[in-house]
Amino acid sequence: MKKRIMILPISALMLFVFNTCGNSETPKTESDETTVTADTTTEEVIIEEEVFTQEMNDAANVMLGTWKGKMSGKDLTVVIEKTDGNEIFGYNTLGDTRRDLTGTFVKGDWDQSCSAAFEATLNEPGDDEWDGVFTIKFIGYFEEVETADGDLDCGENMSGFEASGTWKPNNGKASKDFTLTKKL
Repeated sequence: MKKRIMILPISALMLFVFNTCGNSETPKTESDETTVTADTTTEEVIIEEEVFTQEMNDAANVMLGTWKGKMSGKDLTVVIEKTDGNEIFGYNTLGDTRRDLTGTFVKGDWDQSCSAAFEATLNEPGDDEWDGVFTIKFIGYFEEVETADGDLDCGENMSGFEASGTWKPNNGKASKDFTLTKKL
């Protein structure tokens, strides 16, 4: 849930303080009235830190864990062990080869309601000729819950996950596509 806070412009706050302190010696002019009227409107502002924190919680809920699929006919496992800010850490195995992964992620575009998407770029170390870069879109679906008036709304718990992406080798050979399923 996004938290919202109501913020009054400084001029409206000053007007309130002056009026409550009994300062009525300065007469208001017509231009002052216009300014006061225009400045006393309230604005709804979303606190960016709280929104960012919720997105990071969603990111951890969606991405953390073990993801399995196939790439080029071999078993592919991607394990996301940790997120820190917009950084992501883990490892992958393809067949018998295990490689560490580090990278970054951003909130992704996804047009389905009650879902959260994140796009990650994960780099293998680069000390092997077959190392490369994974670009993965992770998606988590929130459960739908019925509200008191009978409408459907997004719940707080995740009820499904999916991921797909591309691996591109650093040596310039052909890239590979894959889909992954989260193992719960």
